[in-house]
Amino acid sequence: ESHFELISYYKIVATAGQDVTPNAVTGAHALITNPEHLKKLQENPCDHAIKLAVADIIRWSTSVAQFCRTAQQGCETRGKHIK
Repeated sequence: ESHFELISYYKIVATAGQDVTPNAVTGAHALITNPEHLKKLQENPCDHAIKLAVADIIRWSTSVAQFCRTAQQGCETRGKHIK
């Protein structure tokens, strides 16, 4: 890994929570204001159900609409050529 790649990785790690955490609060609010879903979770608050709820909250309210990626070399995926 180059120095640039290493610094870029740590920048992503350091700033990721700034986007996800505030938006997850919106997802948690949606759960709280949706009585039937909240009741299901309250009736079965096992670790698995909590983990699924957290994953759904983050996925539902994510601030990451898309990531741009740049191919470092040409390839073909699903019948499409990537330059």
